[in-house]
Amino acid sequence: MRICLVSAALPDVPCGIGDYTDHLARGLAAAGVEIVVVTTNQPGLRTASAYEVRPVATRWLLGDTARVTRAVDGVRADLVHIQFPGSGYGRGFAVTTLAWALKAGHPRRPLAITLHEFDRLSGRHRLRVAAGAVPCRLVVGPGPELARAARRWIGWRPGTRVVEIPLASNVIPAQVSPAAYRRSAGELVVGYFGFLRPDKGLETLLEAFAKVRAERAARLVIAGDPGPDIEYAAAVRRSVEVRGLGPDTLFTGPLTRDALSAGLLGFDVCVLPFRDGLTANRGSYSAAVAHGLPIVTTSGVSRGFDAAANTWYVAPGDAPDLAQAILRQAAGAHGPISAATGSEWTAIAARHVELYREILAP
Repeated sequence: MRICLVSAALPDVPCGIGDYTDHLARGLAAAGVEIVVVTTNQPGLRTASAYEVRPVATRWLLGDTARVTRAVDGVRADLVHIQFPGSGYGRGFAVTTLAWALKAGHPRRPLAITLHEFDRLSGRHRLRVAAGAVPCRLVVGPGPELARAARRWIGWRPGTRVVEIPLASNVIPAQVSPAAYRRSAGELVVGYFGFLRPDKGLETLLEAFAKVRAERAARLVIAGDPGPDIEYAAAVRRSVEVRGLGPDTLFTGPLTRDALSAGLLGFDVCVLPFRDGLTANRGSYSAAVAHGLPIVTTSGVSRGFDAAANTWYVAPGDAPDLAQAILRQAAGAHGPISAATGSEWTAIAARHVELYREILAP
């Protein structure tokens, strides 16, 4: 079986969906599938050893559709699987028209698409994505809300299968010692992990951390690559200084996978204050769960402590409650839940192989 994955990015380009594609490709290759990934030719792109990478010089504009289509057709795959969206696609229309162009050239070759974002898109954007996905026989949603929305907008087409395949952590726990972030005995290490974007709720976190620091000695660690939104990342740094939090805030900058795993293990509490609440496609939350961390996050429906996930839920944008939840998690007698082993990606890859075989069966 030869599969072509289409992704906006791959490591080490900052993109969570690129990281997802890399893990999926490695899992599929380990299962005996021949994998080729067609992706954007960007600075930082590295060559993977487990599968073939074919970079394309494209900005994914409408006029680039033919170029991308030729690159995908050149793979001569049995099935093409598009990952949507991703930082490399930008606002271009080539990824939306790609499935139609591929179908026109090879009507009998099955197409698939994973919608990592869909249910919370604007109506106009959702209509555009749904129209572009119509030729796909398999539509994957990494969470129940995504799969439900895809069924409503795309599942009406006869022969289209819409399935939910939950994602796993893009950061596999490494056999490393936790990062030594604590500067003095009793200091609370409050950690954040993920790109710096307005939807991540960083302003709420900074306000909450100021309240935590007023209660006890604490340090805020913002770990990992800040992501492509340079202006917003700079605004967060300015806000840290304006609030007087600079002496107690550490921005680690980009880290290797093992160093990032060690950084997560160095958190006493991991705080993810999403502006719109937690959703199933949040890779940073999956990474925190995989590392067995005490977590505080936001939710549109849940409140209080969930012992099974070691997670405390508060309302989005509520800095006082966020601060109290951080202090409660820090004071809790419960220990960390069991960390993941990375076997989740083996199961995810196996489910994909099963679906590919069903679609390719005569």
